Amino acid sequence: MKVSTHIARRTMRFGHILTWCKDWSSDQQRLIDLLADAMHWCDAHGEDFHISFAQACRHYVNELNDDPQDECRPPSFSQTHGTDGLPSDPEGMNDSRADWATYGLEAFISQAGTDRESAMTDLLCNLMHLADRTGTHFEDELDRARMHYSCETSPHDNSDSPTNHTMKGTDQ
Repeated sequence: MKVSTHIARRTMRFGHILTWCKDWSSDQQRLIDLLADAMHWCDAHGEDFHISFAQACRHYVNELNDDPQDECRPPSFSQTHGTDGLPSDPEGMNDSRADWATYGLEAFISQAGTDRESAMTDLLCNLMHLADRTGTHFEDELDRARMHYSCETSPHDNSDSPTNHTMKGTDQ
């Protein structure tokens, strides 16, 4: 793989940062601790680490593909696709929910190297593998997700339903 001067400079810059952190035992430990430090920094400054990380993943992939693009937070799904055909959104949160899923899917694509057409299927499949290994019943979780989706897209007020009381605070 051909490495551009820009990428080589970035690699060298990060290598320098790792050498400044001499109190850790190995480069791997330094990297892990720097990422944890970045998470704490984001918390302290009101930034969202996961959104920044997803943007960094897109930036990384674009650099590898020699495709300069602006990785700033993209417009919401409804801004780019409209709202025709979308279910009800009584809380006004479903664009945000779709955006969060987009960032997760982008991170998955950058890690797994899957193509966009297969990404959602591949992620769901890998979640099944994870459920196997953690003793989680995937179908039960999928049923719960469907229940949450139904409540989040229901046009009526579900504030008194027992299901909604269970869901409050679970997706934030």
